[in-house]
Amino acid sequence: MTRADLGLLVPSAIGDGDIKFSEQVADLVLDLVADQAYPRRRGLRPDRGGSIPRSGDRGNPACGQFVPMDRHVPPNVGGMLSSSKEVVPDVVMLQGLRSAMEGGSLVDAEHADSNSRFGLLLRLLGLAVRRSCDNEPSVLVEVNPGDGPVPAFSGVTVSVATPDVALARLSALIEASTPVVWAPIWGRGGTSSSALDRPAESRRPGFEHALQELAPYSAESVVAVVLPLWGFGSPNLETMRETVLARWDVVAVVEAAEIDLPRPGTSGSVSAVVLRCKAEISAPIRMFRIQAGLTAESITADFVRLLRQGGGTTEYGYVLHGLPESNIGLRFDITNPAISALRQSLSEFGDAVPLGQLYEFPKTIQRMKLKAEWQCGADDPGALRVLVGRDVDREGAIASPDDDTVWARPPEQFQLRLGDVLVRRIYRPSASGGMILAAVRQCDLPAVAADSLLVLRPRDNRSARELGFALRFLRTPVAQILLDGTVSRMRDSVLVDRKALDQLVVPQPDQALADALEELEAAKIRLRQWQTQADEILDSVFLDQTPAVARARVIDSGRTLRLRVEAAALLDDLGHTVRTRFPYPIAARWRTAHALQSAGPSREAYGAILDVTEILLCYAALVTLALAREAGIHLGAAKELQTKLQRGRSGPGLGEWIAILTETATSKQFRSLPTTHPLSDLRGLLANSVVEKARQRLTARRNDQAHMRHVDLIALPDAIRDATRDLNVVIEAARFLTDWPLVQVTTVRRDTLTKISRVEYRELMGDHPAVPITTAEHNEGDLEIDSLYLRGPDQRLHLLRPYLIGRDCPICRTWSSFHVDRVPTSTVVIKSLEHGHTVEDPALLNTLKIVGLT
Repeated sequence: MTRADLGLLVPSAIGDGDIKFSEQVADLVLDLVADQAYPRRRGLRPDRGGSIPRSGDRGNPACGQFVPMDRHVPPNVGGMLSSSKEVVPDVVMLQGLRSAMEGGSLVDAEHADSNSRFGLLLRLLGLAVRRSCDNEPSVLVEVNPGDGPVPAFSGVTVSVATPDVALARLSALIEASTPVVWAPIWGRGGTSSSALDRPAESRRPGFEHALQELAPYSAESVVAVVLPLWGFGSPNLETMRETVLARWDVVAVVEAAEIDLPRPGTSGSVSAVVLRCKAEISAPIRMFRIQAGLTAESITADFVRLLRQGGGTTEYGYVLHGLPESNIGLRFDITNPAISALRQSLSEFGDAVPLGQLYEFPKTIQRMKLKAEWQCGADDPGALRVLVGRDVDREGAIASPDDDTVWARPPEQFQLRLGDVLVRRIYRPSASGGMILAAVRQCDLPAVAADSLLVLRPRDNRSARELGFALRFLRTPVAQILLDGTVSRMRDSVLVDRKALDQLVVPQPDQALADALEELEAAKIRLRQWQTQADEILDSVFLDQTPAVARARVIDSGRTLRLRVEAAALLDDLGHTVRTRFPYPIAARWRTAHALQSAGPSREAYGAILDVTEILLCYAALVTLALAREAGIHLGAAKELQTKLQRGRSGPGLGEWIAILTETATSKQFRSLPTTHPLSDLRGLLANSVVEKARQRLTARRNDQAHMRHVDLIALPDAIRDATRDLNVVIEAARFLTDWPLVQVTTVRRDTLTKISRVEYRELMGDHPAVPITTAEHNEGDLEIDSLYLRGPDQRLHLLRPYLIGRDCPICRTWSSFHVDRVPTSTVVIKSLEHGHTVEDPALLNTLKIVGLT
């Protein structure tokens, strides 16, 4: 029998025009017929752990361990072949082959559709396949017997097969070096919605076994598998992925939502994985998602760009270098660099750990088990309420029982405990917020949870602070984004898997953040108390014996509450915050500027505004120099400052302070510092473009003022208004200074046995230097009396001397802060930040040499 014979035989045996065989398919048919009519040919197939040799090396023992493999047509194909594999006439053989290919159904050539979403998917898969071989791929669709016609796709050879012969047909095509797009049946025993759209632990998907059996026949073997969205990412299919990835390299993964599949009446979200025979060096993987609402041309063009790129991203895809761990799987959202960066950034809160380290996951009751064995009436002895997903609302509460509540008497091991957290397993990704969960209260017990919920039980070794922060995170959209790639899809909803939630990385707060959150919680409680007090006063207005008594009582009892509210409202006033919570040098200058402005527009008021700008940047730069030296970071701007001081003619000015802060914002040396370090905040002061532009305008005004380019009196009101607006922008960016108090140590009492120092200091925050003494315990043993320090949220003290010095000014007799202004011969001149007075201090010469300023 020849190919020409086949060409004559096909129309009469199969039907005119139903299927057009390519030369490769014709050769494959001849091979299959020959296998039945003559002794079987022996091919080469790799063993389970071996690799495939390249063309020309087939059978070379040096290229890998091989075992023979029988090529055959499965028995009873389409009911035409017997199990004894007897020799059959050619016509009967082809009729059986047609049944194997089409599973009793026809390819609907009259309704060929290359513009449908599945047609678009085939187009993209064809582009990915052609990166590995020169042949056009064939499409093999697995169908159940009795299914209707399968649509044809222009330019693509489409064949169909029933589940009992699909793997053999697929293997035969691969052996014939034909690249294949295979669309297997997702569920076992049917194509119902439940089988298509979600995996079940008790029923494995039909493609799992086939993919584990599928192996390449040569180095050119290529196959693209159209799986459900969870097919190559579900935690339950980890073994399947390990087996597949041991034999195949992944070329590309293309995801698409709600595609009409080629099987009649079925649709779903898909993940199409393009596989190529495993090579010694794996190429990067192209991850792509077909976005809804876009033209096929724009999607195709973006996919072509992605195939050409060796790295990076396109508008709808990205290049992935290296496989993730097998327990993670290949999903667009899971391996997305943006999502990975988001997951890694969680540690910037302090730490990041899997949720399973904080909570364990007790078993819940399966519905089938419940109905079969344990369900009872509400009034039966020992009856427990069965909580289901709808009982947990988005507000974090558990609903009261109603007529639909189910009751049961399950084993004690299923009973919930006080403090357990219930999480809805099914939710809509489009819904606002994160996961829906609620803590079990005493009034909710006794109860058990059905399998539409997951139970989180706190581990004994975890604090309430750690547990609460994790739950707060789970309620956010960020948690939903990170979890999205590991969940199973069900139409417009997702199903959360216990294993996926166990492995979800959640942030943990450092001490500073934890303290801030506790203070916010305390503030919330305090505000609620104030609200309760106000409600009580309002509700009691008419309860006194006489109106006069009621009037006096309301005015008197409400006075304190009104004052509290007024004081709290002042915090919204930026000026009040600066005067009371900013470091003294800045707050004092602000107070002067504010007082001058209150008298109306004047050159003095305009100059005072510019002075605040310079002192703010000066203070920030001096603190940066001290902290950089402490961290072992060398600044180029510090060397320039040293050169200027050594000349002794003029001191540092606004230009030097800006240079220090600009280098801090851009230098890579600071990137390794923890986010809790004060230099991290100082880096961001001028990093914002809006703040930097405001600073530039203020600097230009300062330079004009210094060079006698004074503002005209008529334009002065506008100049003051604009300068004040820009200063407010810079001040707002420096609010972090309120978290890092400036302190002067006054007394240190060290206990050498306990290694603890009892320290007394003055907190120099606000616009007046006369402040009360504060006492605290510190572990530092080398604290200096009268020196200035920066106190961090962790209570650690950072020495600022000799960059910033605190002492009484001999000119105005008030306590002031000073910085080094000039270093003429044999002395040092220091200048006050508050009022500009200068003082000589020769004793600083040696200190400046030590820190590299001279």
